[in-house]
Amino acid sequence: MDNDIKNFLEELYQLDPDLKNHEADLVKIISTMLQNKPDTKFDEQFKQRLRTELLAKIEELKKNKVKTGFWQNLKLWQGLSVASIAAVITLVVLLPSISRKLAQTEQARESGVMGLEANVSQVSDNAFGDLAPESAGLAAPSPSAGIGSKMLSGLTSSLAPSGFGGGAATMDTKMIAPDFELISYKFIYEGEEIKLADSELPVLKRIKGYGTQDYSSWLKTLNLGLIDATKFANLKVQHLGLAEDKDYGYIIDITPFEGSLNITENSQRWSYDYTNMSKLTLADIPADSELIALADEFLNKYKINLKSYDQPEVDNLWRTSYGQTVNKDEAYIPEIISIRYPLLVDNKTVFDQNGYKTGIFVNINVRKKMVSGVYSIFTQNYTSSKYAAETNGQRIKEIAENGGLSGGQSFAEAQKTVEITLGTPTMQLMQYWQLEGNQNNELLAPAYVFPVENVSGGDYSGKYVVVPLIKDILDSTDSSRGIGGIPMPLTQPK
Repeated sequence: MDNDIKNFLEELYQLDPDLKNHEADLVKIISTMLQNKPDTKFDEQFKQRLRTELLAKIEELKKNKVKTGFWQNLKLWQGLSVASIAAVITLVVLLPSISRKLAQTEQARESGVMGLEANVSQVSDNAFGDLAPESAGLAAPSPSAGIGSKMLSGLTSSLAPSGFGGGAATMDTKMIAPDFELISYKFIYEGEEIKLADSELPVLKRIKGYGTQDYSSWLKTLNLGLIDATKFANLKVQHLGLAEDKDYGYIIDITPFEGSLNITENSQRWSYDYTNMSKLTLADIPADSELIALADEFLNKYKINLKSYDQPEVDNLWRTSYGQTVNKDEAYIPEIISIRYPLLVDNKTVFDQNGYKTGIFVNINVRKKMVSGVYSIFTQNYTSSKYAAETNGQRIKEIAENGGLSGGQSFAEAQKTVEITLGTPTMQLMQYWQLEGNQNNELLAPAYVFPVENVSGGDYSGKYVVVPLIKDILDSTDSSRGIGGIPMPLTQPK
C-alpha cells in the first residue's frame, strides 16, 4: 500500500474507526479514485444531498449492525459513476479541522457547511422505535414562551403535571395566590370539517453532529500543563468555547456532538454604566424594521445560512403586558428583544408543543442597539421514517378543543372563563424529544396547527394550538390518564 492511500485511510478512520474493518473495500475504491483523478465539479446542493444520504445510511447500518461490506450496502453508490463515488468520499473524508472551519472560504460559508440548509433522506418504516412518552418527552420551550411580566411562569411550572397533555389537569385552587384570579380556558373549533386520508406519515429525526463527531485529532499533542491530556484514550471534543478578546466581543459556544452553536456577548468586554443608567421608556424601543435590520446585518456579516428559515418575526409579547399596565412608569420595558427566524423543513414550519415556532433567535440589546446573542443554531440533516397516522378527524378536533398537548384548563372555582376560537388547521411539523437509552433524539412529527382567531373574556398569549397526527403520540396522551400541561397565562392580577 503506497503512502497516499495509507494517509487517505488514516483520515477516513479518524472519521469512523469502525471502517478499518472494511479496509480491503476501501483500498479498491481509493486506488480507482487516484488512478482516474475524476472531476468533482458538481453543485453544492448535490454534494450536500449525497453527504446527508451517506451519513444517514452509515447511522442505519451501525444501528442494524450490518456485517457485510460497508460500501456494498450503500444504495447511494448504485448507478453512480466512479467520479461521483470519489467525490462523495472526498467530501466526507476530507472534512476540515476546527482551525480550518474557523477560516472557511466565502464559497464554503455561503453553501452552508454547518448543514443549516435542511436535507432529508428516507429510511425504513418505524425506524425510530416507539414514540410513546415512556421513551419521549416534551420539547424544550422556545425562548419566547412565557414572556410577559404578568405571566407567572414560576407558579405555573410548579403546578403543571409532568408528561403530555390530553385532558384538563386538576389542581388545588388553594395554592393560587389571593391577589390573582383563577382563569379557565375554553377552546372552540369553528373551522372546516377535518378530514384525514393518510394512514402513514413521515417522522423526521435530526442527524446530530457536523458530519463527524471526531474533531479531536489535535488533542493528540495537547499538554495543558496541569494535566497531560494525551494520556487519555479516544478523547472527543464535547464543548468548545471561543471568545473574542475585544470590546463588545462575542463568545462562540460549539457543541460538535449535538451539532449546535450559540453566540453570546463576552460579558467581560461589554461595558455598562449602571450608576447612570435610566429606566427605559417606550420611546427607546426601536421600530420592528430597525430591529430586524440589525439582526439581518449580523447574520449576513457572519455568513449564517438562512436558506431553511422563514421571514423574521419580532417577539412583542411584552407589549400586551405594557398595554394592560395603568401606570406606564411602572410598566415593564425589555432590555433585550428577540427576533425569531422560523425554521422550515420540507416547506413546513416547525412548532414546539406549546404552539411557538422554533428556529434561530437573535437577541438585540436595546440600549446598545447591537446584537447580544444568537441562539438555537443547529445542523439540519434528517432521516425520514413513516409511522401510522391518525385518520379520525373528530379525534383531532377534540384534542384541539382540549388545548392540544399543552392541555386545556377548567376550574369549578374559576372567576373568569376565556373563550379561544380556533380556525382551520394547516399541516406543519412539531418538535418532539425521544429518550433512547442515554441519548436524547430530536424528532419532527407531522401535526395540525390550529390558528387562534379570536379571544374573548380575557387574555391568552398563544397564537396556535398544535395536535400531532402520529398515532403513537396521540395514543400515549389519552385523557383518561389525567396528564396535561398548563397554557400561559393561567392567572392574571385582579
